[in-house]
Amino acid sequence: MNKYQKFIDKRLEQKNIKENQEKLHTKHKDIPEDKIIIEKSNTFKFILSFIASIVKITAEILLVILASIGIISLIYKEPRQDLIIIFEDIYQTILSML
Repeated sequence: MNKYQKFIDKRLEQKNIKENQEKLHTKHKDIPEDKIIIEKSNTFKFILSFIASIVKITAEILLVILASIGIISLIYKEPRQDLIIIFEDIYQTILSML
């Protein structure tokens, strides 16, 4: 098997390059098919993707925290009563604004 491993690796690499080029040609339709597209990542794209991932992670953590607070307030009696008082206060505030 070692005898053909270089050949197999080269074929897989060519297949990956071809698939990547097909994806890039669907993304950039104005470039002819016979041209090879090389897409380089720049600092701006990197910073945007990094900020987007930070926002996603922060939103997920916040969602878990709020869900746990909601579950705890439904399970235990004292936080549930406090939560009902807060909701009533918010409701009264909204009604007074209208």
